[in-house]
Amino acid sequence: MPAAVETYKDMAAFASLRVPAWHDLGTVFDKPVSTQEMLSLAHMSGWNIRFVNADELIPGVKFAKPTFHVLRDNPFVEGQVDGLGTVGGRYNIFSNEEIFDFGDSITDGRRRWETAGSLQGGTKVFATLVATDDLVLDPNGSADVIKRYIMLVSSHDGYTTMIVKMVNTRVVCQNTLNVALGEAGAEFKIRHTQGMETKIQDTKSALGLAAVYDEAFDKEAQSFFEKEMNLSQFESIVLDMLDIAQKPPLNQ
Repeated sequence: MPAAVETYKDMAAFASLRVPAWHDLGTVFDKPVSTQEMLSLAHMSGWNIRFVNADELIPGVKFAKPTFHVLRDNPFVEGQVDGLGTVGGRYNIFSNEEIFDFGDSITDGRRRWETAGSLQGGTKVFATLVATDDLVLDPNGSADVIKRYIMLVSSHDGYTTMIVKMVNTRVVCQNTLNVALGEAGAEFKIRHTQGMETKIQDTKSALGLAAVYDEAFDKEAQSFFEKEMNLSQFESIVLDMLDIAQKPPLNQ
């Protein structure tokens, strides 16, 4: 199970548009797909995530507070039911279908699905949507292309909130997910004690700040390409940005 991607025999709960992941697992498809197709390709549809009262599974034990087990139908083995976690009475289930529909709603269908996957036996899921217009720096020279993603990540075991975040990392596993979570991009969190249906506009507003930043970054970067400078001038800019000039050498 490289980097926590859920696998069964030669199958994996992961799908990627055009570019294989480093772990070489899952399904790689050539053309943009619908939300339902993405879920199916990543073996993330039809899990039927549901609650079962803990009292019913442990005869003779009465829990002091409402306690529920989160179950799903295994996507690979017909008839197998998996226990994903134990949660309290205020917990709301966010199915994979609801998470992906939420991604569609906040982007108004203007982004395409890039990656999706299940981690740690289905207890955590992620997806990324990519902007259809990349940031292209110095388009008349050797272009640098910066991809802009919206990442969605949630858990089914009660341990983490649902997070929607603007990132530059193409998430394909637990390792790249950790990198993306550490980025400074705009993000919005929805607790599992809340409902997603009321959070669409709030999320759009939060992520809208990132669009303003992208536009400003694009303009500044393009202006740098239009200016000429020697090595000394370049070093001066770097030192100013990193504030190294004001720091004493380490050997003093």
